[in-house]
Amino acid sequence: MSGSTGEHADDVGESDEVAALRAIAAGFAHEIGNPLAGVAGRLQLIKRRTREDETRESLSDAHAELARIAQGLRELIEFTRPDDETTAVDVNEVLRAALTIGRYAHSHAEVDVSFEPDPHAGLVVGRRHQLLEAFLRLTMSAYETMNGSPGRLRVGSERSCGEIVVVFEHSGPGVGEATRRSVHLPARGANAF
Repeated sequence: MSGSTGEHADDVGESDEVAALRAIAAGFAHEIGNPLAGVAGRLQLIKRRTREDETRESLSDAHAELARIAQGLRELIEFTRPDDETTAVDVNEVLRAALTIGRYAHSHAEVDVSFEPDPHAGLVVGRRHQLLEAFLRLTMSAYETMNGSPGRLRVGSERSCGEIVVVFEHSGPGVGEATRRSVHLPARGANAF
């Protein structure tokens, strides 16, 4: 990245956009989280008092869907917490979180998403927040380049020659220059960022 004023202004704007997204996500997650927990508790209570198997099964299904929503909210809350510490980060877990947030943001999109994590990809040393931000930008860019058209997004990881390779493939046109600049992570070793 060059040091021209125009590119620097883009970088600052992108940081402001991410900060605004974090603030909105945090507010949304907390506003939804408490009522969601109340509904889940009531479902459990009704299930315990119900004797009909069909009703109990329906309540279990509803509770499972609420648990899925709660997991998405936990990932959203995690996204809102910037981390300042360098730690061991599970690449597959961060990819999964980015895909979950992307799916919620583009729930109307007709995109077939496949996630192919390598169970042996392992950990990298870095800041989870930075990695999530980079993966989220790639995910959002993939959805946006498909421009509402039906498409596909394949995301995967693999360990190759001691490094972790992350793949984003989609049926839209290529990634724009602004996104390419925004996902740069300075490397500090084979598995560091």
